[in-house]
Amino acid sequence: MSGISTTSFLFARKIGLQTLAAILVAYVATFSQWNMLWLSNLNIINVAPLVPLLFFFICKINEGDKRYYVGISVAISLITLYGHTQLVIMGLLASVFFFLYTAYVDKKQTFKQKLQS
Repeated sequence: MSGISTTSFLFARKIGLQTLAAILVAYVATFSQWNMLWLSNLNIINVAPLVPLLFFFICKINEGDKRYYVGISVAISLITLYGHTQLVIMGLLASVFFFLYTAYVDKKQTFKQKLQS
């Protein structure tokens, strides 16, 4: 259970939440109904922390840090090989949409900066 709280905290801090708010996010993610329901299923409990970690890696990659390509590929591999089909589909679709959104926002901001200079 500490894995999902750690990765949720990392992602919440990465998107700009303050420390107390990030702790609240980690608490809610850890003790959510979904996690409590699947607490006895080790496949889901071991893969669930990788979904917020995917989002964290996407944020780092969008900043231009190329080291996190390895991390995101390992996380996707573990989710795909070890997780249930539902978690795989939800996690990968959510991460693809998040990546497209962050790429769109970044491109929009870069375009605005080029217009101003």
